[in-house]
Amino acid sequence: SATLIPPNNPAPTARSVKAGYPVTPITEEIKLVFGKNAAIALAISYCESGFNSLVVSRTSDVGVFQINLAAHGAVIPGATRAEKIVWLQNYKNNIQFAYQLFQRSGWTPWVCLRLI
Repeated sequence: SATLIPPNNPAPTARSVKAGYPVTPITEEIKLVFGKNAAIALAISYCESGFNSLVVSRTSDVGVFQINLAAHGAVIPGATRAEKIVWLQNYKNNIQFAYQLFQRSGWTPWVCLRLI
């Protein structure tokens, strides 16, 4: 049976790509949006944020897929930095934005690609 990665080990290993993740609205949305690419999307988003939609890193990476404000701020809805953060903290917005990035660039925008 698959086991979850302990919270004190946020970076999934190669084996964890196939590990079971909790069934939540966030993980279900990732599966729905990423389809056949969901296994890697789940591993990357778990590595990036632990599926935490509210997390903001010290480098201004926001939400489930840790979308970087400096790199993408011009196309993220919102008039202010705070509004853009709130928009990205909505998990559906974050997952859709991540999927658009994935369609353009594959998995290369995510550091966690090298860690899963």
